[in-house]
Amino acid sequence: MVHYFTFADPKVAELHENMGFLRFSDGNDDHATQEFSTAYELDNQRYLSLFFKTMLFPAAWSDCPADLDALREKLLQVLKINPRYAETFARLAFVHLRRSDLATALAVSRKAEQLEPSRASYHLLSAKILLRMGRRAEAAEFAKYVADRWQGPDHDEAMEVLRSIPESLSSLAHFPIEIVMAGETAQGTVKSVSCGNTTHPATIVISSDGKPLTFDAGGTQSIGYSDTLWCGADHFSSCRHLEGLRAGHPCCAG
Repeated sequence: MVHYFTFADPKVAELHENMGFLRFSDGNDDHATQEFSTAYELDNQRYLSLFFKTMLFPAAWSDCPADLDALREKLLQVLKINPRYAETFARLAFVHLRRSDLATALAVSRKAEQLEPSRASYHLLSAKILLRMGRRAEAAEFAKYVADRWQGPDHDEAMEVLRSIPESLSSLAHFPIEIVMAGETAQGTVKSVSCGNTTHPATIVISSDGKPLTFDAGGTQSIGYSDTLWCGADHFSSCRHLEGLRAGHPCCAG
């Protein structure tokens, strides 16, 4: 791709950023990274371009100390541009978790909660950090907060945390219980997703207990996710970047 711009132009930078999101939603990560990089070069206030190009580099998922240091520095650059971008604090929490610095991980996770309390998974991230710190009662309170207020994947994840804390189970009676009529729930890891077209339905393949389960994703679907998927609701596509994530799928409905 050839660019002919040699000066900072926020309007042109916005076009490249939008193209980056388009390429990203198409699953073309290499071209998306190029577009985000160009947008940031043209306008160094484009915090989303910097964040996305940072998270698209393989080093963002490495446990190598040097890569973790570099990721932390990039995320701090994002916060210099926009100190209220909550997702950056959530990503910093994961950096510190991978360093086993639980106290700092909790501090930045709580900051993400404060900035965007409507995101259930930020509360759940704090719950999981507290659980790793051995602060089980506090972890249960965070998880109960989510279970009492959210439905769908966030509620399910909160209940999973609570079930890992046996002493919290006696107080679950007042929490909403989701029922799948005439069916069960298959859980596992997403192996592949096909978006489908006019002749072939969309499908999702989940590996459950070592066996592949294929589901027809056609018709009306309600798809949600926790913030283990870093790109956030604004740029989420149910067709891309799901491989390797844990999943639950209602199956066998009559």
